[in-house]
Amino acid sequence: DSSLNPNVQLYLSTLSIGYNGTAAGGTSGVVDLSKFTGPISINTLRVGRSESWSPASGQFTFGNATLNNLSIPTVQIGSGALNINSGATLAVTSELDIGYFCGGLSKSGTGVLSLATGAGLQVGTPAAPAMMYVARNPWASAIIHNATFAPDSSLNPNVQLYLSTLSIG
Repeated sequence: DSSLNPNVQLYLSTLSIGYNGTAAGGTSGVVDLSKFTGPISINTLRVGRSESWSPASGQFTFGNATLNNLSIPTVQIGSGALNINSGATLAVTSELDIGYFCGGLSKSGTGVLSLATGAGLQVGTPAAPAMMYVARNPWASAIIHNATFAPDSSLNPNVQLYLSTLSIG
């Protein structure tokens, strides 16, 4: 909350929310930047990513009158949600994974990218298209993973997809 902590600045190489690298037992995390107005830079955002035998879940929310544009090269939503508030736009410049499964035997990716009415999303640009994966399993295992990506142009007219790769399932 920037009204309570006005001097916070976030410059991150990687932001992992609900990350489980080797821990037994599950992990979960929430980052809500709805009231954050300071400068921010994130190169890689990972939401609900597990690389162990145990599950992980995460939730990331952003967007307000001041922080209404966020550009992140790589976004991976494993099990969890990325929520974009009304009036805000997320630009993904390299790779967007929704429902990303990254290892272990007991997990499945259940990623959701949620756009509030009036929120925007740009994946890639005309000059530099990006990769987009929905329900991706790069390990070729039999684990089920699910993802939801269902933009509604009548509610979110600012959705632009410039893709070099689109893979679903």
